[in-house]
Amino acid sequence: MIKVFSLIAFLAAVGAAVNANTFKIDTAALAGKIRHLEAQIAEEEDRIILLKAEWNFLTQPQRVQNLADQHLALRVVNTEQLVTMAEIARIPMRKAEDDGAEGSDPIAAILEEALSAGNE
Repeated sequence: MIKVFSLIAFLAAVGAAVNANTFKIDTAALAGKIRHLEAQIAEEEDRIILLKAEWNFLTQPQRVQNLADQHLALRVVNTEQLVTMAEIARIPMRKAEDDGAEGSDPIAAILEEALSAGNE
């Protein structure tokens, strides 16, 4: 009886040792994954800092103004070009030629005119 009890106790001790070793190995593997993820997070944070610095450089107002002057044909708006809403309301509206006609498609007509002008 004591031999059976000793065998059961020995097997339980071996099982506990194997289980503890498995936990140790799993914990070490998870710790390695955590270190790897922390390194990736640090790299991404460094990239974010670099991208923010680059964005700040690219959006400097003087740099954008220089690029606009170099590549865009913009002109200064004159005060004569500005109108009020009252002046817009006084502009007469013209009526559409096919207003309310069934089957009329003004966009299709514009496209057909553009295509026929391009073929000539």
